[in-house]
Amino acid sequence: MIKILIVDDSFAARMYLANLLDDQDCFLHFAGDGKEALDKIKTYNPDLMIIDLLMPEMDGTEVLKRLRSINIAPYTIVLSADIQEPTQKRCLELGANAFLAKPVNKQVLTDQIQLLLKNNL
Repeated sequence: MIKILIVDDSFAARMYLANLLDDQDCFLHFAGDGKEALDKIKTYNPDLMIIDLLMPEMDGTEVLKRLRSINIAPYTIVLSADIQEPTQKRCLELGANAFLAKPVNKQVLTDQIQLLLKNNL
């Protein structure tokens, strides 16, 4: 069973993603900001993280920077309403594996997860 960490400051967004993944064979963990996400990554070692960019305390790009500096790297999908090319490019340079626009479609999200995890678990 894959472990997925959903990181978003919006409870509604976290539950929306949880509902999209309800029929997948996965165990979900949740974090409401970047600091909590780093703690959960160290504690639960998720296979994949789905993260928003704009959050209080520590934003998604800072999480990516810190993961890179400590060599802890779950597969990462960034979800954001800011779909400008420089934003996407920056996230991918910082180690994100995929960038998807909010609101995300269930099929697009599950296809991306399968693509990232295929043959890696």
